Amino acid sequence: MTDWARMKVAPNPANDHVVISTGSKTKRVTVQLIAAKGRIVQQVSGRGDITMSLAGVRSGYYAIKVVDAAEMFMTFSLRIARAAPQPQSVAVRLRPRPASRSRRR
Repeated sequence: MTDWARMKVAPNPANDHVVISTGSKTKRVTVQLIAAKGRIVQQVSGRGDITMSLAGVRSGYYAIKVVDAAEMFMTFSLRIARAAPQPQSVAVRLRPRPASRSRRR
């Protein structure tokens, strides 16, 4: 039986990878990354600490579903937050303002 109380997902929010600590080095589990509409984006299997690459996965909210051999499962919510791109410097040419003309009444 899987030790669900010791299972955790980190980091959250994640950027380029997420580690699922299963709490057991002997029990094999399947980990699914599920998009908001229910589509399975990625699936990996393993024991112990499982690292899932998030390369190519868009920013947003996802579910992580961990399923053991007995088909028991637990879900976690995961936010993928990509770092905002650094702004590039842009050269701007400023023109002098034309002198204002006074109006005569």
